[in-house]
Amino acid sequence: MLLTVFSAQLGFGLTSIVRNSGAALGIALVYVVVAQTAVRAMRPR
Repeated sequence: MLLTVFSAQLGFGLTSIVRNSGAALGIALVYVVVAQTAVRAMRPR
């Protein structure tokens, strides 16, 4: 019984970390792409 509860908590914890990290990395990637495009568009050549 204790092993089942521990396994469930471990799985839930890992899923939460991966989901939140994935969303944060996706948002950061989009931000970097948009920021680089804006800087290149405003910078004179």
